[in-house]
Amino acid sequence: ILGIGAVLFAVQPLLAALVLIPAPAMAFMTHFMFRRIRRVYHRLWHRWSKMSATIGEALSGIRVVKAFAQEPRESGRFVRDAEALFTQGVQAERIWVTFFPILDLATVIGSLLVWFIGGLMVLRSAGPDGTTLGDLVRFQAYIGMFYGPLQSLGRIFSWAQRALTAGERVFEVIDSEPESYDSPDAVPLPDLKGEVEFRKVVFGYKKHLPVLRNV
Repeated sequence: ILGIGAVLFAVQPLLAALVLIPAPAMAFMTHFMFRRIRRVYHRLWHRWSKMSATIGEALSGIRVVKAFAQEPRESGRFVRDAEALFTQGVQAERIWVTFFPILDLATVIGSLLVWFIGGLMVLRSAGPDGTTLGDLVRFQAYIGMFYGPLQSLGRIFSWAQRALTAGERVFEVIDSEPESYDSPDAVPLPDLKGEVEFRKVVFGYKKHLPVLRNV
């Protein structure tokens, strides 16, 4: 971006200044949109987490759900969480389908200004050394090389924002403090010697289907 910008000013400073006209608006909008999208994606990932937890609870306790005929209740919970996730996802996508077309429009406006002013310069030969049609076409090629990376940066920021938001969810788990099961004034247990006996033990994952009998 800096290299092509320097070339633009070296070729034709007036037209280069026209290319930079949309830059402040693009920078302001990028800053504004990314602050907003960060909050939206936070809510989106929380919706994902809630729906995943709902599905996990229902599947892990499916026998209890069926035993107490709670299928309609669990289906209702899933539908509510899915609809909330859908609504949040649509809100996030609306921001992107609004932001990128406006970003592209800003670059188009810059190109149109160059075509208009540069065209007048060609017709009137108003350049310092006489601007030709070839100079204008060459300048337009440089504009594509200048605006292309700017648009790519916007999309990279988009991917980075999604990754950072998801990463924060991961680090919430990684950075969580482990639970303490010992009392603060607990003392180490000395070596103990003894015996533990099991007599006539019956065990089974289901009470009516024992796996071990009279152990």
